[in-house]
Amino acid sequence: MASDINAEVIIVGSGVAGALVAARLAAARVRVAVLEAGGKIDRTEATERYWNAVIKVPECPYPPSPEAMHPITNDLDFWYRQSGPDKFKSTYLKVVGGTTWHWLGTCLRLLPNDFKLNTMYGRGVDWPISYQDFESYYAEAEQEIGVAGDSNELLGSPRSNAYPMPAIPQTYLDKASRGRSPARRTKCGPHRKPEIPSRATIGLPAAAVPAASRYVLCRRNMMPRCTCSAPRQMARRCTNTPPQYLSSLL
Repeated sequence: MASDINAEVIIVGSGVAGALVAARLAAARVRVAVLEAGGKIDRTEATERYWNAVIKVPECPYPPSPEAMHPITNDLDFWYRQSGPDKFKSTYLKVVGGTTWHWLGTCLRLLPNDFKLNTMYGRGVDWPISYQDFESYYAEAEQEIGVAGDSNELLGSPRSNAYPMPAIPQTYLDKASRGRSPARRTKCGPHRKPEIPSRATIGLPAAAVPAASRYVLCRRNMMPRCTCSAPRQMARRCTNTPPQYLSSLL
């Protein structure tokens, strides 16, 4: 099958990074093919699998397949091979759209000191680049993803731009919890806005779409805060990319 791919650039993996790279290259009229080990997701079937699951974890709607195995939150030994008392607990998916299908939406930047751990703390090695070298790319990624946050709160990472979306309002429970316990300060940080793009804007760069029409409220979330199976702009961009963006999606 590989001999049938007609492309100048082949990208392995159709998650958020692969989708963004493919979109940029295709917009520059480069023939792009995206290779993905997993299959396409049917949202209705995924929803049913989640509802019927006895143990509800982010991977419930997306069971591993022999061709595309991936870790499971409630059984970390299913795929990972680890030793030691502290296990790596983060998971990912191998499907068209990647982990954007159950991504928690958190979009925190690294701190400037994270790039120079050896110089600052005598641990590890320093990065060959600085936070400032990287900052403009953070800004571009936030624009493409549609990150929501309070631009006046730097969180230790200086910004050259404002978040493209306003901070997510606190829920009733957030406010009630904060009022009952002053020691527990609940606050919404930089997150992907829990909304989906309208059909008219799917496949378009975020900057080309008016903010007022860029997203419509997502009412199909199956877990709080768009945790599981909630639509993501990047997932839709990858799975519903118009022909002019990708020459082929495998």
